[in-house]
Amino acid sequence: GIRTGLTPVDDLLIFGMRGGDMVVVAARPAVGKTSSAMQIAEHVALNEQKRVLVFSLEMTSVALMERLIRSRARVRAADILARTVTPLQKKALADATMEIQGSKILCDDSSAKSIGYLKAVARRAHQREPLDLIIIDYLQLVRGDSRRGKENRVCEVEEISGGIKDLAKTLKVPVLVLAQLNRDPDKRGGRPSLADLKGSSAIEMDADIVLMLHCDESDAQDHSQNPKMEFIVAKHREGPTGIASMVFNKAITRFEVA
Repeated sequence: GIRTGLTPVDDLLIFGMRGGDMVVVAARPAVGKTSSAMQIAEHVALNEQKRVLVFSLEMTSVALMERLIRSRARVRAADILARTVTPLQKKALADATMEIQGSKILCDDSSAKSIGYLKAVARRAHQREPLDLIIIDYLQLVRGDSRRGKENRVCEVEEISGGIKDLAKTLKVPVLVLAQLNRDPDKRGGRPSLADLKGSSAIEMDADIVLMLHCDESDAQDHSQNPKMEFIVAKHREGPTGIASMVFNKAITRFEVA
């Protein structure tokens, strides 16, 4: 299978992300879902030289690629805005830009957000040249196509989740989809569970792997710039569950080994 490049996570996902897998990365807002997904996309596309299709439903492709370049170059956005970038940092940004331009990473930020649209675009891209990974950011922004789904949000999420799993199985490509958690973990404190997936239990049922991001409580209260993060493998159809610890470097939006 395909490795994420997040070493502690890969140690738990023994077989990696395999063709046909639906992989869910879930967290509350502003915890690092998109950063984790783009770091995985970066590893697969640049380090492994594989073809990745990213559906960005929240950010523009330009903003997403700028973020990816900064993270790859390890340059803070604050330094760029303040125009305090050093010659060494400029070279790192230029090198990262060239790497990404030469990679097989595709980004679709179209305002068309239906599951039917996503499946059609992915199939066309796969026919032109086989894809190795598909990333969807994020599930709750996707819309269903059926009338029943439009009348009932739970039914709509079931349709979307089932459509994503069908896409993974049909193309035999792992699909990594980001998802939001409801507010229950915030209310009760402690780590999130599968029951906290927002929208429908269908997400838990369809997923082959569920990763949940959780910020260390003491770091969250202190608003640490490098909080300790847990990648909780809450579901793993073909392997063990467990917790992988990393540190989130907020300045460069990058997860690092603790």
